[in-house]
This record gives sequence, C-alpha cells and structure tokens, in this order.
Amino acid sequence: MNARTTPDAVKRRKAATDLEAALLSAALQSAEAADEVLDRAVRTDFGDSRNRLVFEAIAHLRGINAVPDVFAVAAELERRGQSAVVGGLPALMELNDHASSYHLIDHHSKMVRGFAELRAVAGIAAGILRDASEADWSEAAVLADTFAERIAAVGLAGKDADQGLLYDAAGAVLRKLKATLEGGPPAAPSLPTPLATLNRYMQWRPGCSYVIAGRPGGGKTTFLQAFSVDAARRTGGIVVYFSVEMPTESMALRALSAEAGVPTIAIERGEVDARQLDRLLHAQKGMSAGQVWVYHQPRMSIGAVGAVTRRLARKGAPIALIVVDYLQRFRPVEANPNRVQVLEDMAGEALAVGQVHRCPVLIGSQLNREGELKGADAPLEDASGVLYVEREERTATLEIKKNRFGEARIVAPGSRIAEPIKVQVGFDPETGRVYDLSR
Repeated sequence: MNARTTPDAVKRRKAATDLEAALLSAALQSAEAADEVLDRAVRTDFGDSRNRLVFEAIAHLRGINAVPDVFAVAAELERRGQSAVVGGLPALMELNDHASSYHLIDHHSKMVRGFAELRAVAGIAAGILRDASEADWSEAAVLADTFAERIAAVGLAGKDADQGLLYDAAGAVLRKLKATLEGGPPAAPSLPTPLATLNRYMQWRPGCSYVIAGRPGGGKTTFLQAFSVDAARRTGGIVVYFSVEMPTESMALRALSAEAGVPTIAIERGEVDARQLDRLLHAQKGMSAGQVWVYHQPRMSIGAVGAVTRRLARKGAPIALIVVDYLQRFRPVEANPNRVQVLEDMAGEALAVGQVHRCPVLIGSQLNREGELKGADAPLEDASGVLYVEREERTATLEIKKNRFGEARIVAPGSRIAEPIKVQVGFDPETGRVYDLSR
C-alpha cells in the first residue's frame, strides 16, 4: 500500500482539513475574528484547494473593509467564478456550522501551519529524491546543500522578515548618503552594464531582479554573458552563472571570442594567426580580474541557485551577480500543475537568493511566438526591470518593458504619445560582441 493511502495518512489529511475548516469558521463569525485569522495564517497554509479559495475571498473582503460573513464570502466567490468549485452557499453554511471559538484561533492556526510545514517537508524530500535518482556522483554535495537549505527555510516565513521603524530605516539611508557626499563609497552601489546607452535608463541594483527576455536564438544568452563578464571585471567579485543549456566550455569559447574579437568559428577550427592568439591569451588573462563561476546541469532544479551560491560565498569573495539562464528550462523544487505559479515561485526563489547576498539577479526568460513572456508574464511580478532583446544582423534592440527605478516610456520630439524606450546597440554575429553604437 502506498504511504499516501495508509489509514494513518488518510486520518492525518482529514485532521488537517478539519482544522482548516475550523479556522475558516472562526473567520466567518466577525470582522475581528477574520483579522485574527489573517494575522496568523497565509494562503499556502491551506492544503485543501477549496479552503484556500475561501481564505482568499475572506482576505479580499477584509482588504476592502467588508465583513466576511457567509453571504459576503459566497457573493465574492460567485464574482470570481469559484463558487461551484467550493460547493456554493450550502458548503459555506456547513463550514460556518463548525462554529469554532474565537479563543481557539491561535491554537488552530499553529496546528494548520504545522500540517502545512509537514506537506512542505514531504514535497522537498520528494523533489530531492527525484533529482538524486537522476544526478551524477559529482552533484551529491550540491544536492545535500539544496536539501538542507530548503528544510531550514520551512516555517521561517515572517521570522526573518525585513522589518523595523520607517524612521530608523530613513536614518540609515541618510547616513549612507552623508558618507557618500563626504567622499566615502556608497554602501551598495548600482552595478552598471557594459552599455553606456542602456546605463542612461537602467542599472542593476543590489537585491533586485531583472528579466532579460527574447525569442529562441534572439540573443538572451549573448547579453547575459556580456553582462556577466563585465560585472565580474568591474567588481572583482564572483558572478554565479546558472546555465541549463550551454556547457561551461561552450560559454568560455563565446566569452573569449567576444572579448578578443576573434570569430568563434575560427577558434573552433584552429584557424587563428599569431596576433589573434595573443588577443585570445590577453582576453583569458583579463578574466582573472573577476570570477564568472559557471554551473551547468541539463536538468537543474531552481533550488541549486541558493545552494551553489551559498557554497561559493563561504570562500570569502562577495557575490557580485547571479544569472539564471533561462527560467523556463529550470525544474521547480516542488511539482505543481499550475505553470504560471511555478514560474512565479522560481523567479521569487532566485530573487530571494539575491536579496540574501545583496546582489542583483538577472533572469533569462523565453518569449512565445507572439513576442510575450511564456507563462502569462509570470516572471514580471517581482522584477525591478524587464528588457526584451531582439537581435538583427548587425544590431540588437533592447526594449525596456518595465523599469521600477527609472523611465520605461518616453515622449519623442514632436509627439504627445509616450513610447517604450528602445536602446539600439551594435552586435557582431561572428564574435557575439555587443557594444555601444555611439562609440
């Protein structure tokens, strides 16, 4: 008999569902009780999808300062087209009949959270088991770190939150500004790109993520590699590049070609002269100024981003940049049939790693045939910036689709309509080098 269908497992699932119902029942009694529940629980605590929908409806009603009684919740679910899924008003009336005590909210919420953590642990273990069955011996340490990191994160939501008085935080900002004005270096400067024309509108901020999106063969990896090599050289830190498709040696070949200005095909065929060889050697020597650490695995879990980055950070050098190339090819830590939610979660996980190490995160993402991000713009929600890359024969266009800290649209001279900002740069198809056209 499968462990999921043993009598004890069935009993535990029913107990968890009953506790969820008791918590929701309390929330239906009054606005005050609903606020208590919302202070102690989050949507992911509810394992039963119907209970999760009811919780979301209650949260929405309190967000607009409405009392979430049975009839108000029923109307909200009807408005969302979810009433039939939940079971309509009869199911809500049955839920209300639990009549859980207000004084038990804290106790029930802890039990509901406990069952949620058990589900999370089980999902993490299943994911690691799946990855371990397909991994090579050399990946054992990374898998072990990934498992330990994710298990340690279970139940920490809110415990390590960034919190404090706005007054104190404002004081910290002004102290940094004062130090900068007095000649000291900024505590966490933005990281420029290698393209001056792009830097006018966007630079990489620590703890923020940026999506570099394009069609297949449209130049995503070309720009991600150019940004990575430049960041390593500028900072002297470690750029951690996670590549699902391209092996380390292939990336090295492209980097040498772009840096030295020697055609890739000439290097592959061994058709280089003495001057070109000198340029290649000089380019390779220049890479020692900073470190681009490439981690390649064809079926990589997004959990590797945190595990590998943490291991490299232990060596002492600061993490300057994290690159994920590209998001749709990564595997989620936990299986989920909702692809949009999967992409949102994976983009969020990569961003969280960048926030821990106080560095920017660049996320490559695939565009569909219509020129939009696959997964209903899933990676966009938490991103501070989004660039669409379109490569042409000798040029490439970077269209700014989102820019949280600057302009994304501009009014052209003689026009009253704001248009998306498009930065045109040079592109050498023989070497993969990208450069400012104005230079």
